[in-house]
Amino acid sequence: MIKPSDELCRELAQESPYCLLAYSRGKDSIGAWIQVRRYFCEVYPFFCWLAPVMDFESRYLDYSEKHFGVSIRRYPHPSVGRLMANQVFCHPENSGNFDHIEPYQYRDLYAHIREGLALELCLTAVGIRSGDSIFRRSAIMKTGGVNRKKDEFYPIHDWTVDRLESEIKNEGIELPVDYRVWGRSFDGIDARFTGPLRENFPNDFLKLSAVYPMLKADILRQKWRNRYAK
Repeated sequence: MIKPSDELCRELAQESPYCLLAYSRGKDSIGAWIQVRRYFCEVYPFFCWLAPVMDFESRYLDYSEKHFGVSIRRYPHPSVGRLMANQVFCHPENSGNFDHIEPYQYRDLYAHIREGLALELCLTAVGIRSGDSIFRRSAIMKTGGVNRKKDEFYPIHDWTVDRLESEIKNEGIELPVDYRVWGRSFDGIDARFTGPLRENFPNDFLKLSAVYPMLKADILRQKWRNRYAK
């Protein structure tokens, strides 16, 4: 049985008065923050970066901290270890330098954050809505909105787009610049994201390139594909 998100949050708040919050700066994570704040006494948000927080991300994180009155912890995204271990957009001469890296999972990150905060076991709120895709709907159907194997729950799993937008509007919080540039929150290092990043935030593109120096390869691939693959 899938419980309504409000009932789910109410019951989980009785198990633990606090929760972690995965905050991507996207609409769903903003909605999740609005929701869990209603039910949990303490909310500990954290942000995961693909490169040590870029300026356009930092500005919105600072804005969010001021709006909600809570500090946002910042950590490497679990994908960083995987990208490094697989030499994604890294210089060929560095091949082998990252063989010792063992990518960690989200649950490992949650445990690390809880340990740093001296918290007992609590769940992490993740902004996932079943209406986003058939895959997310299937996941919600299987878990009922709580995935204890992953130490996660989904506080807005049954929210519609209309409700999400209404909640954000009523909260009076602005969306990040990402939605003007990409139509969604920044979420990758392929050409879909890095091309507009270079055009709109050149200094941040340099920061990302310092971590993944071969980023331009995918931008060039997309350029030539658009020109000749017709």
